[in-house]
Amino acid sequence: MRVVMTSPRYAPLVGGVELHTQALATRLAQRGHDVTVVTTNPAGDLPEFEARDGVTIHRVPSWPRRGDPFFSRRAGDVVLAHSPDLVHAQGYQSAFTPLILSRLSSSGIPTVLTFHGGANANRLRHALYPVQRRVLGPLFRRVSACVSLTRFELALYAREMKIPLERFVTIPNGCDLPTPTSVPDPHLVVSPGRLDPIKGHDRVLEAFSLLRRSDPDARLRIVGTGPDEDRLKALAATLKVEAHVEFVSFGPDERLGFANALHEAGVVISLSKSETQPITLLEAARLGCSVGVTDSSPGLCELIENGVAWSLPHDASAETVAAALADQSLRAFTPNLSSLWTWDDVATATNDLYARLLADRTPR
Repeated sequence: MRVVMTSPRYAPLVGGVELHTQALATRLAQRGHDVTVVTTNPAGDLPEFEARDGVTIHRVPSWPRRGDPFFSRRAGDVVLAHSPDLVHAQGYQSAFTPLILSRLSSSGIPTVLTFHGGANANRLRHALYPVQRRVLGPLFRRVSACVSLTRFELALYAREMKIPLERFVTIPNGCDLPTPTSVPDPHLVVSPGRLDPIKGHDRVLEAFSLLRRSDPDARLRIVGTGPDEDRLKALAATLKVEAHVEFVSFGPDERLGFANALHEAGVVISLSKSETQPITLLEAARLGCSVGVTDSSPGLCELIENGVAWSLPHDASAETVAAALADQSLRAFTPNLSSLWTWDDVATATNDLYARLLADRTPR
């Protein structure tokens, strides 16, 4: 099967959609499919064509150079030029996916859309998402199949975009990591996620400064990259904890290092304001880490309901968070792994979906 996946960003760039697309594309290629990923090259510093883990990457120009919203006039034509049997679009919130699906709408090629809904640090963009979904509804109702990561996504998109429920299938993120070699440190707190105001690392820093009063050996590791790094480092200095805080990040090919960084944690905490299904937290749970989240979004509430993470109120004070980080019963929390999928599970479910769509298209 010749599959073209589209994603606004792809490896070596790092993020949830990027990881999902890479993990799925790689495993489908390993199963014998001819897989091409059409993506953008925001900074213009990556090759137009690249082969990576059996997957062909075709990068197209987009505007603006900083990335979002990834306008690319050529992308739809490039997808068609690869003569795909099926096209799978990853993510809907930028201009990249709607432009491609619009170009393909009269082609007769089966299309799949995985939504990857999530938050945006730009408050206006985030507030306009419901309007965007209603505007895009007529286009997305023409997609052959829609993939939601979570139960709440399915209900939300079906309602707001008026997409028939039978058009949906739920295929969550996978969460595989290499077996770690690190030893857990009960004094280490890990706050993973893109360095972006919406991720709540600043609230973790404030709570950590209070935690050190009861645990002078406490350390904080913030795992991620992003535009908020300088502000967070300045905050750590203001709170006089900079000597006890480290900022680390890992590329897509540094999975063992990433696994070790998570596994070493006495507790993993996320005070993000909004998440759909955060892969890093699933991975931390898979490693057996105690994972704490707030009840600030439906996606995080599903983690709590599934027993993957313990919960804090979305408006928890720094004192409340510090007390939770010091709570030995929460540190001993054992995540329920029964709801977690591997990336092979994801590839199998996706492959089955592709086969069904192509069988439905074949004249009998």
